[in-house]
Amino acid sequence: MLYGARPICDREAPWPTADGIVTARQGPWAFMERPRPELPFTLSEDERLEVAAHTDEAVLAVTDRRMVVASPPHRTVLDLPIEAIRRVQFDVERGRPATLVVVPHEPEHQPQVLSVPLEELEAAARAVYVIGYRLQQTG
Repeated sequence: MLYGARPICDREAPWPTADGIVTARQGPWAFMERPRPELPFTLSEDERLEVAAHTDEAVLAVTDRRMVVASPPHRTVLDLPIEAIRRVQFDVERGRPATLVVVPHEPEHQPQVLSVPLEELEAAARAVYVIGYRLQQTG
């Protein structure tokens, strides 16, 4: 779920279907109106959550300080500043869940391979964008 996200446009965007016209509230963005679930890790008081994607294995979250991969109830698998990430790969193919791979610089941190369900594709793509943008800024 992408927190604070809106559809590409602010108005309900209709598009044709076999049954007639569907609006954004009924369409692919309807899942973003679900209540925000608890995160399986704790944010600092002054830390801001940028995006969180719920994968089959864990939650991938990007804050203004770090990237966290954690699974319920409170098992943190990876918790690193963005600068400590070497590579992020996002593969999407027809008929299968998308795969998101996060590879840290240091070998003591295990690479994470996460299966992204269809309803979390937008949030996962946003997480990849935020991570990539910050990696490019840090050189």
